[in-house]
Amino acid sequence: MTDHSYDAAYIEVIEFDAAVRRRPGMYLGVQPEDPKLPANLLCAVGRHGPAARLA
Repeated sequence: MTDHSYDAAYIEVIEFDAAVRRRPGMYLGVQPEDPKLPANLLCAVGRHGPAARLA
C-alpha cells in the first residue's frame, strides 16, 4: 500500500455558494446536466428558506 500524507496545504477554504457550484450533487442530489436540477434546487430552497429566517 502507498502511504498518502495529508496536511494543511491541501485544505482550500471556499464560500458556500462556490462549494455548491463545484459539487451540486452533494447538496442537491443531481448533477448540473440533469434536467431535474431546477426542480431539486427549488425544493431545497423551499425546505431551508423558513428555517434560515428563524435563526
